[in-house]
Amino acid sequence: MSWLENIKEGDLVMLHDRPVKVERLTKTQIVIGGYRFRRSDGREVGSRGRLWSFPIKQATPAALEAHKLKRVQNAIFIELDRMKSAYREAFKKAALTRHTLGGHLGDLQALRRDLES
Repeated sequence: MSWLENIKEGDLVMLHDRPVKVERLTKTQIVIGGYRFRRSDGREVGSRGRLWSFPIKQATPAALEAHKLKRVQNAIFIELDRMKSAYREAFKKAALTRHTLGGHLGDLQALRRDLES
């Protein structure tokens, strides 16, 4: 017996590696976010022969943990990108200050003072 046959409304399934709740069930279909999937194999209804058809998958603890880790990884990448942009702006500001005043950059404390002002 397939896990799809025992699914109930409100259960979590994985769609495109994201957990989503089952909204509605019929005898032969599972409805999630307006999309319909076959209960027999989890594929989208009308997707036969479609190149980019992704079936729903069982939301196992491992799949849910992988989703959480991916979200954390994405948050880290976004923060690193923000920090890189801030560093570039600070470097531009320090280089412009050094160029216009004809002085030297000095040390990191001077750069920090410039950023705080």
